[in-house]
Amino acid sequence: MDKCVKEYSVGLIFSYSKDKLLLIRKSHPEWQKGLLNGIGGKIEPNETALEAVIREVSEEAYLITSADGWKLVLVLHFPLATIHFYAFLLSDSYFQLPLYTRIDSPTDESIEVVDLFDFQLRNDVVHNIRFIIPLAIDRLKF
Repeated sequence: MDKCVKEYSVGLIFSYSKDKLLLIRKSHPEWQKGLLNGIGGKIEPNETALEAVIREVSEEAYLITSADGWKLVLVLHFPLATIHFYAFLLSDSYFQLPLYTRIDSPTDESIEVVDLFDFQLRNDVVHNIRFIIPLAIDRLKF
């Protein structure tokens, strides 16, 4: 792959009951500021896309996940970036913790629980997530 192309890994964490999702409220890059997106970031040198999503979710959402729980949903290729999207199922009880109504991550961004039933009506999400969410749900074969 071209060395100028940056690679990113993004995780979408769903509740087992399919009604909730963890997303991060972005403060950067500028075009994503204030919007909700999957949890992720840049893939480090000598790191796989899967290793990157596990690391990013651990750093930003304080969640330790196993590699076998993640499912690759989609890889988007753009002229200057490649983005790997992964999905993960998490216990419903985890989403009911008061902590996750809104948690501050170690970055200046916050993790939020989103209701999937009204997700498509929201205007505060990164646009491509709207079509990636249904793909992720299908890939997890609930």
